[in-house]
Amino acid sequence: MKKKRLTIGFITPRIYLGIHYSYFKGILDGLGEYDINLICFSGASSGGFYENDRPANLIYDFVSSKIVDGIICWTSGLFYNEKYIFNIEKLLKLNRNIPIVCIGRPLENFPTITTDNNLSINQLISHLIDVPNYKKIAFIRGREYHLYAVERYQSYLKFL
Repeated sequence: MKKKRLTIGFITPRIYLGIHYSYFKGILDGLGEYDINLICFSGASSGGFYENDRPANLIYDFVSSKIVDGIICWTSGLFYNEKYIFNIEKLLKLNRNIPIVCIGRPLENFPTITTDNNLSINQLISHLIDVPNYKKIAFIRGREYHLYAVERYQSYLKFL
C-alpha cells in the first residue's frame, strides 16, 4: 500500500516580493527533498499599505487541517501596526490538531524559527570596521512595528 504524500501549508503575505519569495523558494526546495507537497496561502499587503488588497487576505480563511498536514506560518510578515492582518488566533485554534511552526514573530505555545539580530548586526558592523576600516556607519531603519527592524536598530545603537 502506498503511503499518503504529506502536504504542508505555507502562510505568507505578498509571495512575489523579495524575502517573501526567498522563504517560499527555500521551503519549496526543502520539502521537495522529502517528496512533500506545498500549498502556499499568500495574501496581499499588511493591512493599511494598500486598502484595495484587504480582500486578498481572505485566502487565510481557507487554511484547514482538512487539506494540509502541517502549517508553516510567517508570523513576522503577517504582523502590521501592533496586530495581525487576519485572525491568526482563530486559524491556530481551528488547526491545533496538526503541527504548526512559526517563522519570525514568536507565538505562545508554538515552535518558532527566529533570527539572532544582535549577533548579526554586531558581526556586520565589526566587519565594516575591521576589513575596509570604515569609521562612519549609517543605519537605515525598518518600520517601527516590525519586530526585527527594532531589534536590529537597538543592536546597532548598543554596538556604537
